[in-house]
Amino acid sequence: MIGATIEARISSTRLPGKVLMDVVPGWTLLDIVVARAECSDQLSSIVVATSTNPADDAIVAHCENKGYSYFRGDEHDVLKRVIGAARQFGITTLVRLTGDNPLIDGKIIDGLIEMREKGNFDYVATTMMGHSENWDAERTVPRGVSMEVLATQMLEETDKLDDLLPLEREAPTFACYDRPGRYKLGAFVAEGKYACLAHPELRLTVDTPEDMSLTKTIFSKLGPKDPTSFSTEKAIALVMNNEKLRAINADVPHKVMSEIL
Repeated sequence: MIGATIEARISSTRLPGKVLMDVVPGWTLLDIVVARAECSDQLSSIVVATSTNPADDAIVAHCENKGYSYFRGDEHDVLKRVIGAARQFGITTLVRLTGDNPLIDGKIIDGLIEMREKGNFDYVATTMMGHSENWDAERTVPRGVSMEVLATQMLEETDKLDDLLPLEREAPTFACYDRPGRYKLGAFVAEGKYACLAHPELRLTVDTPEDMSLTKTIFSKLGPKDPTSFSTEKAIALVMNNEKLRAINADVPHKVMSEIL
C-alpha cells in the first residue's frame, strides 16, 4: 500500500509549537499539510508520526479531534518512528513528508510516485540531495516543496546496519542517499510540465517567524477558506511576482543538516 507519514512534534529550535499554529482561521500548519497530502490520488493512508514526548500530547489530542491517523515513537530516533508508523498502517511504499512544509502538492506527490515506478528507482526526492556530498544532483525546487518516495523495506534495511550513525537515525532517509551505490537514486527535476516550479532560491518551508509570516500571507491571499484550492505553482507565482513577499524571509539562513535534527 502507498501511504504517507508526516513527521510532527511541538519542539522546534526556531519556532516552537509551529505545527499547531493557525495559518488561516481554523487551519493549523499540520491541518494544511494533511489536507494537501489528501489531494494525492495515489495515497491510501496518511499518518502523523509524532513522538512520545509529553509535549506532543497536544499533537495527539489535535489528531484525535480531527480524526487523523497517528503514531507515537521515539522523539530522536526518527528512523524507528517512521518505520513503526509505516508498519502499523501497512504502508509498503512510503511518501515521507514533514509537518512544516505546507506547500506540498498532491499532483507532485503523484508525479514522484510515477517517476519512481517508471524509472525503476529505489528512492526519489525533490530536495534532499542538497544534504549529501555523495549525491551530485541539484535541488531545482523551493525549499519546503519537500517530498520523498521509497520502500518501507529500505528503512528497515537501514535500521539493521551495524555502522549506522546517530545522524542517520535522526534523518531517517540520509543513509539511503548518502551511501554511494547502495540504492538507485532519482532526483526530481523541475522541467517540462514542472518547469514553473524551478525556483530553488525560494524558501517555502516554515522554520522561523519570518517563514510563518510569508506562509500566512500566501494562504490568506490564495486559499483563506480552503488551503487546498491552489497549486504549488500558483504559490510560487504569487511570491515571484511580488518583491515585498520575497523579502519577508529572504534573509533567513538556510539550515544545514546538523540544524535540521
